[in-house]
Amino acid sequence: MGEMPHPGVDIVVVFDRMIYSHRAAIRIIINKLSSKDRLSLVWARTPAHRIMELTFMTYNGRSNALALLEVVVKYVENMTDMAAGLREGAEILRGRESDSRVGCIVFMSDMKEVQDPSKEKGTSPAQEISPEFPVHAFGLANRHDPEIMKYIADMTSGTYSFCNESDLDDALELFMAGITKVAATSVKITLTAHEGITISSIESGSHGKNVSLNKLSGEIDIRDIYAGEQKNFIVFLAVTEGKTKLVTIGGRYRGLNVMRKQLPDTDVFILRPRPGCLPAQLAKHHDVVAELARIQLLKGLTQFVELGGRRLMSEQMLVYLWHHVKVMKRWSQCT
Repeated sequence: MGEMPHPGVDIVVVFDRMIYSHRAAIRIIINKLSSKDRLSLVWARTPAHRIMELTFMTYNGRSNALALLEVVVKYVENMTDMAAGLREGAEILRGRESDSRVGCIVFMSDMKEVQDPSKEKGTSPAQEISPEFPVHAFGLANRHDPEIMKYIADMTSGTYSFCNESDLDDALELFMAGITKVAATSVKITLTAHEGITISSIESGSHGKNVSLNKLSGEIDIRDIYAGEQKNFIVFLAVTEGKTKLVTIGGRYRGLNVMRKQLPDTDVFILRPRPGCLPAQLAKHHDVVAELARIQLLKGLTQFVELGGRRLMSEQMLVYLWHHVKVMKRWSQCT
């Protein structure tokens, strides 16, 4: 798509309490924003409290934001209303004069005693948290609730990061390097199957996906793409014997000048093995293997949570699941 001029991003940071790790994380975000970027701070309590409205991170704006952190730490109590804070964050972004700028919410939590928005007072999740803007959830240390944080990220097409204090800086540096270099928004990837081919399913992670009823077309929706970013997806196809032309990939996106642009159509072919070639002689592409391994890991984590293991989630369990994926027989030729 090519890199485009950066018009600035709007970030709303929602936090449940102001301890050292939260303060250090917000400082990183403030210092990584340019004078074109805007920041707002929201304390997730009942009612949610706007510590700072959207403010350009000029020298004065940055100085004021840093000074506010020192003041807030004296008054924020160990209480939280996550849903209220996220609703307030969405309201701030919704109230902007123009939607041509990228907007997102960064939610930081290290508390388990927040209410699960999918179960609160019998209301539906959609009433509690708006999917209108992506929420990038950072769970700090082992004290946060991973199930709720992942629920928030999935519902809003955001991300969930588990961070110990030792790797929090690296996680935020990586996140800020991406979010401040968004090259395109509202990206839609289209898939059109050719004769003798049907689309069985699409694995797109937290990104929206759709396969038509006749299984001859599909779509993947991506909210934002960063400059230089590569996203990988797995599409499972049913292929009639002898067919070599599989699908045509196309799409469209909105540039940061708000203009819609088309992606060129690309045909995908399969190279059939020569006669007499044994299955063991066929190579597996490393990118495909990596994506399939990630899918298996995610399914393992999901099953673990569904079986009631979220309270026992630990780094050792994550390592165990990852090694289990790698040694599975189906990947034995690829590890």
